[in-house]
Amino acid sequence: MPVLQDALAKIKSGVLSNDLSMIADGFFDLTGEKLDLNDVADSDSGESPSTTTEEYLASSKKDSVLKDKSSSPVSAKENTFIDEGTDHKDSNNVTPEISLTKRGRPPTRYKEAVCHVCGKKDSVNESLSFGDFYRCNNCTG
Repeated sequence: MPVLQDALAKIKSGVLSNDLSMIADGFFDLTGEKLDLNDVADSDSGESPSTTTEEYLASSKKDSVLKDKSSSPVSAKENTFIDEGTDHKDSNNVTPEISLTKRGRPPTRYKEAVCHVCGKKDSVNESLSFGDFYRCNNCTG
């Protein structure tokens, strides 16, 4: 543990005093890997890479879509599919034989409804008939 604290103290004091050799010594104490200070000094030259606006220019999608549509007229093409009349079946692609699933919902219930316009009696699904003023199909409209 004291080795770790000593190495961290070296790195901290090197960062505070901006001394790369102290940071490199602390890093060596932690990892056992020697840092080459010449590579660090060369990479920290302060130059920013030059950027050009040419990299970021792109044509609008509208222009390219319109060019694609207008340049090739629509025409019928020959169907190249050849039907051999066989189905591909092997042991991996066979549908398993299983029993059908039992219907889980109750059967539909009907009730007698009387049209309030013409008086005709109909047998109507309970979920579709509500209220006191039922109209038959002829009187609906």
